[in-house]
Parts: sequence; C-alpha cells; structure tokens
Amino acid sequence: MGMASADLSKIQAVVFDLYNTLCANTRASWIETFTQICQMEGLQMDPADLYNHWKELELSTRVDRVNLDDLSLTREFIPYRDVWERCFVEIFGYFQFDANAAAAASLCIDGMSHRPLFPESEEVLDVLRSRYKIGLLSNADESFLRPFLVSTKLSFNAAFSSERVGAYKPHPSGFIAIAAELGVETHQILFVGDTLRDDILGAQRVGMKTAYVVPDNSTATEGFPVPDLRIKTVRGLLDFL
Repeated sequence: MGMASADLSKIQAVVFDLYNTLCANTRASWIETFTQICQMEGLQMDPADLYNHWKELELSTRVDRVNLDDLSLTREFIPYRDVWERCFVEIFGYFQFDANAAAAASLCIDGMSHRPLFPESEEVLDVLRSRYKIGLLSNADESFLRPFLVSTKLSFNAAFSSERVGAYKPHPSGFIAIAAELGVETHQILFVGDTLRDDILGAQRVGMKTAYVVPDNSTATEGFPVPDLRIKTVRGLLDFL
C-alpha cells in the first residue's frame, strides 16, 4: 500500500536503512547468538531469558540518545560494541556469572554481520540502480556493517554507518552526510526504512521524502509524521519509482 499523492518526480537518489529493511534481524537470530554465548561461557541459563534481560537493558540505552528538541543535549556517541559490552558486564554481574563480556559482544557483532538478506532486496536494488543513485545509512558499527556488505556483495554509491558519522539516526548529521556524499539535495532523496522515529522522522526533518516498510497492515503513526509511501517490502518501491 502506498500513497499515490506523493510527488516523487524530483527524486534522484534512494537511501535505505539496512536491518529489517533490506535484511532480517529477528529475535530468533539473537537467541541463536545468545545460545552460543551460553555455550562458550558455560552459563546455566536459558539463552532466551538471558537475551530478554540483556535486551531490556540495551533498549534503555537508546532512550533519548538523540535529543531532537535540542541537538546540543544529545549524548556523546558510543558505538554498539561498547554499549553491548557494558550491558553484558551489568547482566553478568547481576546474575553473578564469571563470564567474558567483551567476547559476548564480539559474538553479537559477528551475528549482525551475517544476517540474511530479504529475497527481494538484490533485485530491487538492481532495478533502482539503473535510474537513481543508491545509498545506505544504518545505525551500525563499521565492524559489522562492512563485513555484511562484503559477504552479501551489495553495492551502494555511498554507505554510512552511525559509527562513521558519529551519530545515531534520527540525528540529522547522518542524513545530511549521505546526501552530500551522493551529491544530491536532501529533498531529492527518498529514504526507505522500517522505524518511524529513527528513519521516517529523521529523514523528514532534513527534507527527504520517505517510504515506511511495515509488513503488516498497521497504519498507526501516532505522534509521528505520515510517511510519503507505506510498503510491505522494498519491492513495493517499484510501484512508485
């Protein structure tokens, strides 16, 4: 489903989010990683329970990490590796596990560098590449984004991680940086992503058009700007571009 009124005639570039937009990043994949962590460290705990505790802590680190009301109050950028290691230190301490937090974080990074592409992603990128510049802007560390791009052989005119930019979406700096690297104005870009705050709000705040990838029929965008397009997978872009 899309919104036919969206004027995409001036679009010269399409920039994508990565995880849950072009590739899957499922809870099951994370449980698999936490199973490896429990085996590696000899932890007598259900990996799903350990993940649930760790994820709750990890999500709490994201709250207000970007202050859109006053960007000067945005917290200092910390890459995921360091955030994840700190979360493991706290969780292992809580459960009184004698375990290696850095090694656990490394397994998470390895897992993130091997997530499976959605079946339509390569075809859609190939079609769009013949008509538009193609970019990638992901809240990711270089340590898992670059291996992912190498292993999947995905190519972009520009691909930026939050670590390279030094800011997480929805901070405007990443969106502005990718536009500059592509050599187009922000209003000439369609940004494609699966999160309303990080992707849609972040892109719209710098003047980009937006396509919201939402697999179900949810139309809830309460408190957020309405995206220009709503699609179930990136294949839906081909109906409009």
